[in-house]
This record gives sequence, C-alpha cells and structure tokens, in this order.
Amino acid sequence: MKVADGVFQLQVPIPRRGMTEEGGLPNTLTYLVEEPGGWVLIDAGWNDDKSFHAFQKQLAAAGLAPRDIRWLVITHHHWDHVGLARRIKEFTGARLVMHERDVRWAFAARLNSDGTARRKVRDWMVRQGVPPQDLAAIFRGHRWAPPVPEVDVDVRIADRETPIGGSPTLRALHTPGHTAGHLCLYDSRRRLLFSGDHLLPEITPNISLFPMSRANPLGAYLESLRRVASLEADTVLPAHQWTFSNLRQRAEEIAEHHEARLREMLNALGSGPRTAYQVAASIAWNVGPWHTLGLWTRMSALFETMAHLRLLERRGEVREVADEDSVVYVRSG
Repeated sequence: MKVADGVFQLQVPIPRRGMTEEGGLPNTLTYLVEEPGGWVLIDAGWNDDKSFHAFQKQLAAAGLAPRDIRWLVITHHHWDHVGLARRIKEFTGARLVMHERDVRWAFAARLNSDGTARRKVRDWMVRQGVPPQDLAAIFRGHRWAPPVPEVDVDVRIADRETPIGGSPTLRALHTPGHTAGHLCLYDSRRRLLFSGDHLLPEITPNISLFPMSRANPLGAYLESLRRVASLEADTVLPAHQWTFSNLRQRAEEIAEHHEARLREMLNALGSGPRTAYQVAASIAWNVGPWHTLGLWTRMSALFETMAHLRLLERRGEVREVADEDSVVYVRSG
C-alpha cells in the first residue's frame, strides 16, 4: 500500500505462535522507501513461510523486483522484525543494516547450549520472587532460542545519526529503550518518522530489564523519546497498528504513562520490602488482573516492572537490598 510519495507499507503477518496467551499483534508493518541509491526496506518480519510469501506478493504489487532493494534496515532484534533478514537478503542481495548493540541478540540463542546461562537466569528469577510453578513452566517452554537464521550484517551502526540509502535526508537514529540498539529512521525531505516499536499509536512498547543486566532501559527510553519528539515529522509510520500524525502529543502521552506507572510502583512497595514479582502482581496491568494473565504475559510484566524499579533506584527513590537468596526493593528515606 502506498502511504507517501516513494513509500510503500507492507503487512507481514505474525503467526499465532508468536503471540502471548492474551493474543497479540497480527502483523509487522515494514516499509519500502525510494532513495537515490535504490530502495530501502525497513524491517523484515517473522521467519515463517506465510510471512515470506506475503512479503514477496506485496513487493510485486508495488511494481518492484527483488534486486530493486539495495538496503535492508532492521529497527531492532525482536523476532517479528529480524526474522526474515537472511531470506530477504538472499532473495534481494540487499545490504543488511543494524545497530551494533542488537546484532549479537538477533542471531544467537537466548541460552547457551551447555546450560550455564540457563541456570543463571533461573537463579536470578528465584531471587526476584518468581514462584516455583512458574519457573517449572518457563523452563519447559520453547521460547529460549529465536527462529532467526544467522546472516552477515554488512553495516553496523553505532551511537550516531547515519545516512541510509545514499541520501543525506534519510537517517538512522539510535533510540534505545525497547532494545539497546533500537533504530528509528527519519526522512527530513518527506517529513516522515519510521518509528519501529519506539512509538506506537495506541499501545506502549514494552520496556524491559532482563536478567542480570545493570542497564537503565526506561531511563534511556524516556531520553530518546524526548529527542524523537523534537523532530519535524508530519507523519509517523510505526511497525505495528497504523500511521499517525500527532508525534509530540503521542510522545508526551507515553512519557506520562510511564511516570504514572513509576508512581504506582512506589505505592506498591508500601512500607515494607517487596520482591519485583510481588510489585508486578500489585500493578493494574491494562491486559487484565494479575491472576488472569498467562505465564509469558506475567514474565513480560515482571521484566517491565524491573525496568521501572531500576529507574526509581537511579532517581534515588528506591533501594535494592540483595543477599544470596533474594533481591527486594524498599522505598528510600
């Protein structure tokens, strides 16, 4: 579907197995952008035959041949964005572009084959208060290794603006938060922002702190959100849902949502120490009460809770108290 002069939007389906128990997003919106050096494809989609065939069909409908695509830019390492990277690169001959911080996550199993990392993650979850029945179910699951074939990344972007497609007006911007190496693409000539999962029109992207990380992903996200909100963009083209025009307003709404969630986390801590799992179970999540959530949705909520607690800790409002058996959080002062 043509969405602007020289810009097509493709809908690449996400299979049911790629969704949580509560459902999920039906597709990834990828984009074809015409630039002086050739066409740029933004994101690949889920690694699935149906998804690949949908991409091929929509490419032909746009009147393009595979070799017209000269660059494939992946906004971040999640499966519904990077999954088809190898197949599309082989199909088109495009140069693959990613941020260097996301490359190692994109094509590697989440847990190593000898089980060392698996044991470390399990121990970390125990210390965060995850109950035994959830642990048993998690480690019986099959989501530890992404279905993403390895492929050489031709251009690894660092923490700077990088021109894409042989044009000075289409630039990749490092926007960490949803992942450490998330990229948005800003087209200053067309006044378009390709936002990946950084900004979505209705839902908020998940901002997670993963096991054993010392990062501050929510702090990084809010900072990059402020930078993106200052861009002169008439239209935002996200990777899910639909295009929208109120960039600054939407950025403010998302920032306010996280500030409200931070206050809710503080209130959930009350007067005594709480594990991250206990805090997560106290929050009014948009998808429903805690006891009704599926396992993987609860784990996603736990990792998002961890990100909020980390930012509260960096702000000096919360202290982390750790020993060999557990990690708990208390309000400062």
